[in-house]
Amino acid sequence: MGATPEPSRVRGRTWLLAVGAAAVVLIVIAIVVAVGNGGGDRLPDRVAELPRLHTSRAEQLEDAMDTLRFGDVEIDVASYGSDEDVGVVLFRYSNLPSRPTISQLLQGAGGGFVGSGGTVDFDAEATQQRNGVTYTCLPFSGRLFPDDLSDTSGQICAWYEGDDVAVLMDARTSEMDDAVTDSEAAHVALG
Repeated sequence: MGATPEPSRVRGRTWLLAVGAAAVVLIVIAIVVAVGNGGGDRLPDRVAELPRLHTSRAEQLEDAMDTLRFGDVEIDVASYGSDEDVGVVLFRYSNLPSRPTISQLLQGAGGGFVGSGGTVDFDAEATQQRNGVTYTCLPFSGRLFPDDLSDTSGQICAWYEGDDVAVLMDARTSEMDDAVTDSEAAHVALG
């Protein structure tokens, strides 16, 4: 007979699944039927000087995140850019059953992205601290949306927002310093 997993390990797996699923949803958004009136209500109108997008693709992504349920975990998401071009996608995870390490969270998010056909360089994980906040990033390459004509290279960065965790997929740059600058702007905008 196998041993019963410890409750904390089960909860830890739950949030990893939530992070991986969020990354998968980002890639397979075209097949999701939009429901509700849009998610991400607690996210800012601007990040890194980019306005929040209200295109059909952006709204489908927000609506898809509203349909995901992992216990009490809440996932808010919003896309930012100009016209139809997505520059960054901001995720905010709330009500996590335990406080994950940022590295674990990035492993889950990166794994979901890889499972959807993208690539993530897990060995290139790097951390940078600015104004008391620690940002951890991984480089990625792949399509942010299924109807994108080409792959995008960028950085996935994560940090703590109080008890919450924020993740920024930055398609504007593949340079960590620039991605941390955008992540810092998102942190400030989250207030």
